[in-house]
Amino acid sequence: MRITAHITALAIWAVMAAFSSPAAAQAVPAIHQQVYEGTLGKHPIVLEILSTRTEAGQDVSAARYFYRQHRTHIQLGVERRGVRLILREYDPACYLQSDQCPAKASFTLTPRPNGLSGQWIATGRLSGLPVMLKSVGDRKVVALLPVHEAAELYYALDDLSDYEVSDNPYLWRQLAATTTYGPERRSGMVGYVMATDKGTGIHYPRLSRHPSPDIMARVNRLLDRERYRMTQYGLDCRAQSEDAGGGTLGGWEDYDSEVSFISESLMVIREGGSTYCGGAYPNNSFRYALYDLRRGEVLDINRLLKRDGPEYGHMLAKLQPGSAYDLKMQSPEDCMGAGFDRDYSLSFNDKGLVFSLTDLPHVIGACMGDYYVVPYADLKGLWRPEAAFYFPRYAHNTVR
Repeated sequence: MRITAHITALAIWAVMAAFSSPAAAQAVPAIHQQVYEGTLGKHPIVLEILSTRTEAGQDVSAARYFYRQHRTHIQLGVERRGVRLILREYDPACYLQSDQCPAKASFTLTPRPNGLSGQWIATGRLSGLPVMLKSVGDRKVVALLPVHEAAELYYALDDLSDYEVSDNPYLWRQLAATTTYGPERRSGMVGYVMATDKGTGIHYPRLSRHPSPDIMARVNRLLDRERYRMTQYGLDCRAQSEDAGGGTLGGWEDYDSEVSFISESLMVIREGGSTYCGGAYPNNSFRYALYDLRRGEVLDINRLLKRDGPEYGHMLAKLQPGSAYDLKMQSPEDCMGAGFDRDYSLSFNDKGLVFSLTDLPHVIGACMGDYYVVPYADLKGLWRPEAAFYFPRYAHNTVR
């Protein structure tokens, strides 16, 4: 799993863990999400209003908006006066703690055909700016978690690690803004480009061609999800106080993601970088992401290799410094010393099976990298029958 310093994400995971205990188990409600876009004065904005009824019968609502130019969430407290909405704006540093912060401004909005209209006024001012919004999304979603108060609505709406951004009309407008594409690189019948979020520079590969449009669409959904997730981490970091490491994108714009191997059946992406958005240390990470271009999903390497038999153990025993498979990686001596946990991650390159140490704790982060490559010709005893469809040149004898 990618290591991040994303404070909001950690808060979400903490809340999810708390609700996963039997004592917290209870029926989850439906959340009503309403999304509007339009203008505040002359500035384009997107507004989201969430509401539900708790198990105790209490109606709770939360709201937030962002300026299209900046794409940073601004929290809003919700008060309903008949059909009129009073949305009070709070400093982003008071994330989901609006009851402890003074309001900086407020919206006063009333329904109109297919939207809302009213004004936004800063606290202490006598006049404000006109607001005109049209409805661009209205859906009800079963909550992922129980909701007891307004702050929990955001945690319960979408799981940060597994949602389809295109299904969420608010996040779609924040995270999938303007995307630029680099030059196409091809390998046989497949090709890819680097997709870059224009406003942040955060990037990730994306398939540009594949013999199966369905496979390409499914893999691109997974690839886009990674890019949107990194974009969200970066934007949320930028919204935080500079004293906490915020005010910047946290290094996500420099996070390296490149295709290290691609065939018509397999795509391998090498990722790595250093990100920081608060905390004692930066988060240094290195990993490989493997995508199955035959099935349109993340690759299950156990379908290709036998890792539960003696042959694999014999292979691991051969992985020693100075062996024929050694990449002679320059790393601290204690990385390969006695007692070091060599829990290798596996990937592929144009030469063979790659053994790497990935996403290690900060104290041994210098040990991350590629250590050994076993040529494809030396994997004869490890191939499973299905491997013949991915590496026909080397695994063809496994087909039964």
